[in-house]
Amino acid sequence: MKTFFIIILILLGLRLLVRIFLPFILTFVAKKAQQNMQDHFRRNGYPGGVEDVKPEGTIEVNFVPHKKNPTDKSSGDFVDYEEVK
Repeated sequence: MKTFFIIILILLGLRLLVRIFLPFILTFVAKKAQQNMQDHFRRNGYPGGVEDVKPEGTIEVNFVPHKKNPTDKSSGDFVDYEEVK
C-alpha cells in the first residue's frame, strides 16, 4: 500500500513538473527552429526573392532532348513497291 502511494505521488509530481516546464521547453525549441530557418534563408537565398528575377526577354531552357540512336543500315532493307491495279 505504501508503494502505491509513492508511485502516485511520483506521477503527480511529474505531471506538475511537465505542466510547468513544457511551455518553456517548447518555446525554446520553436525559437531555435525559427533561428535555424532564418540562417538557412540568409545563407542560401530566398527562392522567391529578388535574386530570381531575370531581365525581360531572356529565355531559359531546362530540357535537353535525348539523342536518338542512328539507324543501322544493316538492320533491314526498305523495298519500293508498285501499286497493282
